[in-house]
Amino acid sequence: MRYTLTQDSVVYIKPGRSGVRLDCLQGRLWLTIEADCRDYVLARGDGMHLRHGARVAVMAFADARLALGGRRFQLIELMAGKGPLRVRKISVRQPDAFFSPRIFTGELSASAS
Repeated sequence: MRYTLTQDSVVYIKPGRSGVRLDCLQGRLWLTIEADCRDYVLARGDGMHLRHGARVAVMAFADARLALGGRRFQLIELMAGKGPLRVRKISVRQPDAFFSPRIFTGELSASAS
């Protein structure tokens, strides 16, 4: 799955059982992984495997493109703008070569937790 991330936008990735491969195709990405005291910066051509159970925040320093490869994972995009914070959640399940994303788009009000 290829994904475009605009400057200062944030997505969260939750890898499935077999993990997920993240590759930076363009720009630079800043990754923070829960329970890991290090942060990671990926430039064009860099990549890393994200293990099962990791919760990963990815931010773009400038507009960037990334590729995600794995049988199962969730991608949660936070979209700021005028009005309430919007959330788009993409669940990807790829048995073998089949690709079938389920997309949920919703809004969070200021009182949502």
